[in-house]
Amino acid sequence: MATPSSAKAGAGQESPMGPAVTRWVAVAVATVWRDPGRPRPVDLPALAAPAGLREWLSALDVEARKDLVGRIETQVLLGQPVTVLEERDGWARVAVPEQAEPGAPGGYPGWIPGWQLTADPAWAAVARRAGLAGAPAPEEAAEALTTATVTALTTWLYHRPHPQARWTEVSFGTCLPGLSHGDSGTGSIAAAFEDGSAAGAGAAAGGAEGEWLPVAVPTPNPAPGRRAGFTPEGDGGGPARAATAGPAAGDPGRHASRPTGAPPAEDDPLAAGPPTVAWVRRAAVRLDPPRRVPPGGQVPPAKVPGTTLLETARRFLGLPYLWGGTSGFGVDCSGFMYLVHRFHGLLIPRDAAPQRDHGRGQPVERDRLQPGDLVFFAHDGGKGSVHHVGMYAGGGRMIHAPSSGRVVEEIPLDTPPYGEKYAGARRYHAG
Repeated sequence: MATPSSAKAGAGQESPMGPAVTRWVAVAVATVWRDPGRPRPVDLPALAAPAGLREWLSALDVEARKDLVGRIETQVLLGQPVTVLEERDGWARVAVPEQAEPGAPGGYPGWIPGWQLTADPAWAAVARRAGLAGAPAPEEAAEALTTATVTALTTWLYHRPHPQARWTEVSFGTCLPGLSHGDSGTGSIAAAFEDGSAAGAGAAAGGAEGEWLPVAVPTPNPAPGRRAGFTPEGDGGGPARAATAGPAAGDPGRHASRPTGAPPAEDDPLAAGPPTVAWVRRAAVRLDPPRRVPPGGQVPPAKVPGTTLLETARRFLGLPYLWGGTSGFGVDCSGFMYLVHRFHGLLIPRDAAPQRDHGRGQPVERDRLQPGDLVFFAHDGGKGSVHHVGMYAGGGRMIHAPSSGRVVEEIPLDTPPYGEKYAGARRYHAG
């Protein structure tokens, strides 16, 4: 993905609403848009809460996917913090601190529907205990929480530890605080344990040692009087707004939409919002100790072998390309590289050109390439602007996400047109 244009100007500065505030993504994947007028009617499911990602992607043909260029900036996963710089018509102008971008000191900028975010203090407290909120995890071992990181391309969260209780599908790399039946929690999360619902189920399911693991999840917080949905105005050229009683895509287990204007039924699980304690299959996550994030907000660089990065990247073979994508539902070229590195504790810039020119990795000569190195491609025979990135796979091959209508693939590095556009390499791994 080439670096998008001027939308980044001013990101990280004090906003018209006053000092910037932190909120958290409360849907499986929040898409960050160039501005509120960019979504089209076909994009409705991606703007709902819960986000209907499968429904959205299945409705996009190749031309509709190509048309995402200039509309989408990036994506952010469930539980990740964003900095809100401005609010307008139900939308939030945000910066994504974990996605570095030159000229945007606060992180990658864009717009997210406000109803896909939360400011829930209970979630914030639990996220901090796991080191997921841009602040250190507590030093006291009794208060620190482990992190459950999704290792499957996608997996389901469940209302309760039962295969028929699906709630929402989440992406590879999603990090959530892992709970145990003895955890006291805070706020609404604590209530689930105090009334015995999570504690009893945790014991029955074997807790972290059994098939199921309880995790904390943030709850979407729609504006008062609004349903968690999206109503495009006209042909999508005007601002997209939350609907009073509009469709809410992503019905648990079905990703189905309600008819426009249909009020929620009393027993509709969307009407009450998602649970604050969910369950995930233990086999679909990796349990990590609390992330000790320094006060500056940067995760300490991990020492990861390049072959480990490559092994992770190969899990994505066959995944469709999605402009702006940074999830197991779809990736673009640089979002793919960013996601794989982040999974292993390596935060690199979000876009291809900054990954080559502004990251902390080391430049690598072509005859010294190792598996896991990032390889770059540029216009004008490799001397112009960088527009593509892949990962060296050894043996003169690379793995990459090529373009809309295609899938993640592994090919010879010299495959046209890439051979003539080669523009250098960078190493972020430990060799």
